[in-house]
Amino acid sequence: MVSVTLQQAIERARHHQMTPEERHRQRVSLAMGLRSKESSMTREDAAAAVDYMNGSGRAPSRTRSEP
Repeated sequence: MVSVTLQQAIERARHHQMTPEERHRQRVSLAMGLRSKESSMTREDAAAAVDYMNGSGRAPSRTRSEP
């Protein structure tokens, strides 16, 4: 088992280059975290919005089903 010290972990993180997939997941996570409690936005909706903002997807649907 390899023991990594906190300082070693910090150094590794400092030099890490995020992949496009990591950046996408982080942006989806941010969108989910910033939504209001009343929001009906799903993770799929957030991913579609991120894709759209990056120019690689269709506009997210704005339709909402009312209870």
